[in-house]
Amino acid sequence: TGDGATVTVTSSSNHNLSTGNKVIMSAWTGGTGTWNGTYSITVTGATTFTYASDGNGTATGGTVSSTGYLENVANVAAGTSFSIARKADGTVWAWGLGTSGQLGTNAALTSYYPIPTSGLTGVTSISAGNSHAAAIKSGDGSVWMWGLNTSFQLGDGTVTQRNLPTQLAGIADAAQVSPAFDFTVMTTTGGTIEAWGVASYSPLGKSDINKSSPTSMYGFESEPVLDVSGSSVHSVVVRASDGSVWAAGLNTNNQLGDIMPSTVT
Repeated sequence: TGDGATVTVTSSSNHNLSTGNKVIMSAWTGGTGTWNGTYSITVTGATTFTYASDGNGTATGGTVSSTGYLENVANVAAGTSFSIARKADGTVWAWGLGTSGQLGTNAALTSYYPIPTSGLTGVTSISAGNSHAAAIKSGDGSVWMWGLNTSFQLGDGTVTQRNLPTQLAGIADAAQVSPAFDFTVMTTTGGTIEAWGVASYSPLGKSDINKSSPTSMYGFESEPVLDVSGSSVHSVVVRASDGSVWAAGLNTNNQLGDIMPSTVT
C-alpha cells in the first residue's frame, strides 16, 4: 500500500477480499478475467466498501453506496460466490449468492450489498466454504454453521439446508473451523481435529463413509495439531509435535505434495 500498513487478504475460487489500508481488490468471474459485472470490493483502513462496476473492469463513480458500507471490520472470509465479514462488535455480515442459505438470513436470498447474518453476536472467528459458512463464538467456543447441507457439511446429523446459523451440538472448545466444498474440518483448543461431511477421495483422512457429525480425523485421533485447512477435495494438517505437514484427499494435480498423483487413504 506504500504506507507501511498491514494488509490481510482472503480468497476463494473466483474473488478476493482484503482488510488493511488503501487496498483495492476485485470480485472476479472465475476463469474469465473480467469483473463480475456488479460489484468490486474496496477496503480502506478498517472499513469495507462496495462499489458498482460497469462490467468491463472499471469501478464506476467512486461514491460509496450507503447500503454497502461497513465500519470497524475485523476480518473477512470469501466463499465460492459469497462473502462474509465480522465486525469488531462481534456481528457478522454477508453478501453475494444466497440461494443455498449461505448468507445466514431467514430466507435464501442473494444480496448485492452487506446484510446482517441473523442472530449472531459475540463472534470471534468466521470462515466460508463452497456454499456454507461457520462462526465461532467467544466465551463458550461454540460453532455455528449455515448454508448448503446436502452432504452433511454442517455437521448437525441431517442433510437439511440451514438458512439461519445453527449451533453445532457438543462443541464448546473450537479453535478454528475450515468449511470446504462438501465437508468441514475443525481444530479444538486442545489440539484435536474433527471432520465431517463427504468422505469421497478421503479429505476426512480415510475413504469409508460420510460423517454426519464431528468425528476425529483418521490418523489424528490422539495426535495434537496446530492448524488445518480444507479445500475442494483435500485437506492439509500441521502436526503439533514437529510442525510437519500432512495431507489427505484427491491428488490428481499433486495437491498433496507427494509428487505421484494418487488418492491418499
